[in-house]
Amino acid sequence: MSDPNFCPSHNNFEEQHEEDLSDIPLSDLMELKTQCLEAKAASENKSNKPLVLVIGPTGAGKSVITNFLAGKKMRYEQIDQQMVVSVDGEAVTPIGHSLQSETQFSTFVDVGANVEYVLVDCAGFFDNRGDMEQLMATLSLRLSILNSPVKGVIVVMDAAYFTSRDTKLLETSQIIGKLLPNIEKLQSSIVYLINDKTNNYAINKTVISDQIGKHLENAMSRWNKLFNSTFNKLSQWRKGGDNASKSSADDEKDRLTFLQSMHDQIHNLFVVRFDETCLQEITEAINRMPGVDKSFFSLDDYDDKWNQLKELFLQITANACLVYENVSATHALTEKYQDDAKHYQDRINIYEKRLNEIGNSGTLERDDSQAVDRVLNQIIEEIKQNTNRLTSFGTELNQQKETLNRLEKQMKDLESPELVQVFSKTISEERMKFWGWLSYTDVNITFKLSNCPLVVAKEDFDSNTSRLDERNGHCVSSGCYDKRYVSKFGNDGLCEIVLKAQKNQIPDNKALYETVKQQRTHVLKEVERLEGNIRELTSDNERLKQEENGISLGKQGIAQKKKQMADEKRNLQSVINQFKNSSNDLKEKITKLTKQMESYEEKITSRQAIYYALFDILELLGLQNKFTEEFKKHYKNYSEKQWALGNDDSSENRDSEILEHLYCPISFELMIDPVVLPCCKKTIDRDSIFRAVDTSRKQQCPLCRQELTFDSLQSNSTVRDMVEHHQTTHFIHKISQTFLNSQPLEALQIKAEETENQIQQLEAQLTTKREVLEKIRFALASRTNNH
Repeated sequence: MSDPNFCPSHNNFEEQHEEDLSDIPLSDLMELKTQCLEAKAASENKSNKPLVLVIGPTGAGKSVITNFLAGKKMRYEQIDQQMVVSVDGEAVTPIGHSLQSETQFSTFVDVGANVEYVLVDCAGFFDNRGDMEQLMATLSLRLSILNSPVKGVIVVMDAAYFTSRDTKLLETSQIIGKLLPNIEKLQSSIVYLINDKTNNYAINKTVISDQIGKHLENAMSRWNKLFNSTFNKLSQWRKGGDNASKSSADDEKDRLTFLQSMHDQIHNLFVVRFDETCLQEITEAINRMPGVDKSFFSLDDYDDKWNQLKELFLQITANACLVYENVSATHALTEKYQDDAKHYQDRINIYEKRLNEIGNSGTLERDDSQAVDRVLNQIIEEIKQNTNRLTSFGTELNQQKETLNRLEKQMKDLESPELVQVFSKTISEERMKFWGWLSYTDVNITFKLSNCPLVVAKEDFDSNTSRLDERNGHCVSSGCYDKRYVSKFGNDGLCEIVLKAQKNQIPDNKALYETVKQQRTHVLKEVERLEGNIRELTSDNERLKQEENGISLGKQGIAQKKKQMADEKRNLQSVINQFKNSSNDLKEKITKLTKQMESYEEKITSRQAIYYALFDILELLGLQNKFTEEFKKHYKNYSEKQWALGNDDSSENRDSEILEHLYCPISFELMIDPVVLPCCKKTIDRDSIFRAVDTSRKQQCPLCRQELTFDSLQSNSTVRDMVEHHQTTHFIHKISQTFLNSQPLEALQIKAEETENQIQQLEAQLTTKREVLEKIRFALASRTNNH
């Protein structure tokens, strides 16, 4: 088996695995699909309660235990000289007393409304009815676990496994060890039931515990030997070698893990005696189960048949992807060649047009020269105008900047806290002649800066003869400054009153500051506008100068144009010839690719029915890797594309092959009421079986000749739904297409003849005794032998 993650290239597809798709006929795929649908339907938990899985080997008594736990009264009886356990009354799940398994799919048993779990009678390990049944048993168990919460697991084993040399205990240990690789973490959710078919009271928990201990010691010894002998080969394992030794060691480890868990949980092991006490003990143990997370189940590793089928389908899916990818690659390459051919033709048209232009080279040269001169003069004039405007803008900008500097200096001066003189008055007083000894003067000074904080500076010219006393101080609100001047007796006095204030506090200065500030803002805007204009004109001049330089160079080249045109004409003709040759080569390649595409399309058409079934099976089996996702995407995209294009041939072939599976193998008519025969598990129309079975004699199956009762017939709802689906989609679609024809009556006659021929071909192809999935088994066996 090749690596399923290896994807060959498109070119290698024809040589690789071409036979894989023909290994499995459509009828077997459809049978597998039907079985998968039945397994899915059987795995539906309608009660939505947590599951208690009853698992174990075929013939261990799982169905017997399920009936017992469901409250059914059991009895021992002798059948064919063999002691067996039967249900006293109607069983909730069928019980078989032969070596053949009676349970194909998981059977859900709702014990009662007051019970919080549902018992699931699972199909047995080592199913002895064939590969198909074993695969469906595995699928049913997978779906049951994936679709519902699991409360716990009941492992059922025959008491004979512990009292004889039967290998079933080790085989069961290996399977459950793979199914539950971390079983030591789930011990509280597992109950072990030993089915004592012979009602031998010599079998008890002590005996079984001793036997488990012996098996555990032997398993430990075997595993140690295998591990020690293969430990040094670890590097070979990593390189892919000595897989057999590693597999044996892994199998022994799985057995050891299960046996150790069962030995540790001996208190959860019960020898079933089918009495009320035993039922109560087991029920209490089940009720104590806390639940099992789905991640603890290893659903992809424990069943070899399942793994082989999975690998087979994954490889087929990978090969199917190659078919679709070949179509996509060929289609993409064809489109590329077509685009290249169109591109070549476009270039040819352009070059031929250029040749015509070169034919008028004299006129073109004159026109080009005159046009260049006109453009060049326009650019020079525009540069000159821009330069003049730049000079004007520069002068205006300098003026505005000078104004700005002056205003900023004035604002700085007006907002200065420097003290300046705002008032000055000199006071002089002569000695009063009348009094002779006393002189004074009251001076009342009125000034304009009534709201300005003032600083008073006083200067006495003659401190010995006069002094100045402040009587009332100065009143800012009234604008008055009231002083009393007193001179000494007999002396004249002289004094100067000086008032000062900060520049930024003088009201007139404040008003002037705001005016200057507004002027500055206006000047700033003008400066920005002028600078923007200058930048724009400068950039425009640079661009114009570049154009001028370019045009000047172009003008110089015009002189050489005549010679270049002659050379260009010669070169163009050569290139045109090359493109025409390449275009012809591409047309030949496109023709070949078209034929190759038709071959791939025919291949897909012939396999479309297989892909149709494969698509559904992958969904039902839950198989998923990068190839399954690619296959589903390819299948959907291709099907939608074919439908949009109106190409219905592939769907007709697919539907005709699918319809073959929906016809009754006895009457060769569509199965209106399909039922499953319990003996051979074939699906047949109920009316056909009634007509085929002679009710006057012993009733026998017309296909396998085993005994048959009409009460045991089970309705196959899956096939019935498929029949109804194809009746409402396939035939109605064809009839509607017929009525859309321009000649309805004639078209109906032709379509009726085609339908009749189709049915006759289908009838000729049908067979009544095909083994289910015979070629799948052969393929699986071949792959196993190849390993």
